[in-house]
Order: sequence, then structure tokens, then C-alpha cells
Amino acid sequence: MQKLDQVDKYWAARALTFVEAAEVAHTPDQVLKVFSHEIAQVGFYAHLMIVLDSREFSRRVLANGWHPEWTAVYTKEKLADDDPVPRHTLRSINPFLWREAPYDSEAEPRALTVMRRAVDFGMTEGFCVPIHHGDGSVAGVSIAGERPDLGHGVRAALHLMSLAAHNRVRGLLRLGPTVQHALTPREREVLRWMAVGKTAWEIGEILDIAEVTVNTHISAAQRKLNAVNRASTIVNAIRAGEVSLSDL
Repeated sequence: MQKLDQVDKYWAARALTFVEAAEVAHTPDQVLKVFSHEIAQVGFYAHLMIVLDSREFSRRVLANGWHPEWTAVYTKEKLADDDPVPRHTLRSINPFLWREAPYDSEAEPRALTVMRRAVDFGMTEGFCVPIHHGDGSVAGVSIAGERPDLGHGVRAALHLMSLAAHNRVRGLLRLGPTVQHALTPREREVLRWMAVGKTAWEIGEILDIAEVTVNTHISAAQRKLNAVNRASTIVNAIRAGEVSLSDL
């Protein structure tokens, strides 16, 4: 069997360790304490979990780890109306850096103001994970810092951690059920490799099966686990006990 890159394996194991820790947390505060500790290790010191189905910013917040003064400014000046990050969260299914959220600085001067004002509070670089639920609602986990590490393996780990943290907090707040289904042995094997960052092509090479077959297994697992994308498929598989650290 092909050996994993040590950096990939380190971050995959770290992310899965976090998922397991989040799952045994009994309160949202416990989840957020562990999440804050993990993201701080790579230079992210602010976080926000929101649900984008309400017009009032204060009603969209599930967890706020922003600087209190920035929260006050953002709310008082209604900057959410012009913030390009939540707008892009609604449109994207993939994680993105804040600076990748599109806007026209000339036509949307307040959007530029939002991004510049955030820097004043130490949020120079941000990373956002969009979460699209099966009921049509959209959520997002946004983290930020001055000079965070976004090197090899980190983004994938942050993606998985953010999904797990949000899902656990959401579950503890009883905002939605978690659906669990049994996967076939081959589906579990494919997900184990996907969890450590392998592409469908790489998994096909490792398991000596066609890439299209790998994608078929992933799609089947995603459907059974009621997941909206591949990253949430991994999270749901871990929560259902289909994939664990001992499998890696």
C-alpha cells in the first residue's frame, strides 16, 4: 500500500483527532474551546459561525469569536449588508480565502471598507468554509488572523475541523438531526483515503480501480450519509463511526 506523505498524514490525523474531540463535547462552549485552540496553532485567532437565512446579523450568529469592538462596529454600521465574504459563502461550495471573495472596490466602496476595517482588528487573512445543508439553508465558518499558516495540508485540515465544529455546535443547539447510514466496505475504504487528502485518481491508483469507480463510491457514500459535498461526507462518516483514526 502506498505510504502517505508525512505532512498530509500529520494534518489528517490532527483533523480527525479534533473531530473525535468535538463529538464527545457536551456543550457548544466545549466545542469552541477546542476549535479555538486548534486554529490558534496555525495563527487564526478569530472565528465566526453563522447561518445565512436571516436579514439581521445578530440573529445569524451561532458562535462569535471576534474581537468585541469589531463585533460592535460591524453590527452598528450594518457592515454585513456589504461584506463580500458572506455573499460569496452563499454562492460557493468550496472553502475560500477572504481575499478571494469577489467585489468591485470602485462600485462597492463599503465592501472595501469592510475588508480594510477588519485588518485594524488583526484580521488580515481570513479563511471561510461554506456549508450547504440539505434543507436549503446555508451556513459558514469563518476564521481569521494576522499571518496564519496556510501551508501544505493545513487548508484541508481546517476545512474538516470547521465542518465538524459547526455540525457539532448545530447539533448541540438542536438545529438539525444527524443522519447515519451503513456504508459498504469499499465505500469506507475509499473515504478513509479521501480523509487523508487523496484525490479520486490517487485513490484509484492505490486501490487498483478506475477513477470513475472511485467517484461512484464517493457519490453513493455521500447520498447515504445525507451529505452535501465531499468534505461533509467525511465528517458525517466519522460521526457515524464509518471512519476512525485507527483506520489510517
